[in-house]
Amino acid sequence: MSLIYLRKANRDHLEQIMNVVHDAQENLNAAGIDQWKNGYPDKFNILSDIDQNSLYEIMFEKQIAGIITIQDTPEPNYKTLSGGKWLSSDNYATIHRLAIDSSFSHQGLGKMALISALSLIRERQITSVRVDTHRKNQRVQHLVTQLGFKYRRVIHIVDPHGDLDNDAYELIME
Repeated sequence: MSLIYLRKANRDHLEQIMNVVHDAQENLNAAGIDQWKNGYPDKFNILSDIDQNSLYEIMFEKQIAGIITIQDTPEPNYKTLSGGKWLSSDNYATIHRLAIDSSFSHQGLGKMALISALSLIRERQITSVRVDTHRKNQRVQHLVTQLGFKYRRVIHIVDPHGDLDNDAYELIME
C-alpha cells in the first residue's frame, strides 16, 4: 500500500488544489447533488483556508490526491440546529471541504484522510468534531457514520454562493 498523509496546504499548490475542487464540483453535478455549486468553493475560499492554516493536502503516491479543511474556530452556521441538538456544548472542530480527485477514487482515501484529520484534532485536545453535507451526498453520509459520527439534524447555511440546508453530524472522541 502506498503512503497517505496530510500536509499543510501551500499557496504554491493553488492550481493543483483548484483542479481537485473543479473535479469534485463536476462529479457532484454529474451525480445530481446540488452541492459546491455557483463557484463554491472558489480560489478565495481556498486561499483563506490556506492563510488560516486550516487546509490540508491529502498526499498519495507523492501527488495531491485531495483536500480537507480542519477548522478550530466556531462555525457560525452551526449556531442553529433545526430539529435536534448537538451532543456537546464544548469547543469543537469542524471538518469542511473534503474532496478526493476522481483519478484516486475507490482507494479509501477519504476515509484515511478523515481518520488522519481526527487524530490531528484529538492531539489539539478537542473531543467534539462536527461535519455537514448535502442531503443527497450519500458517500459522505456513509463515510462519517461509518466512523461513528451521529446524525444531529439540519443546519441552514447562509452563503453568497447560495443558501442551503445540510445534514449535520457530530462525533465525540473520548
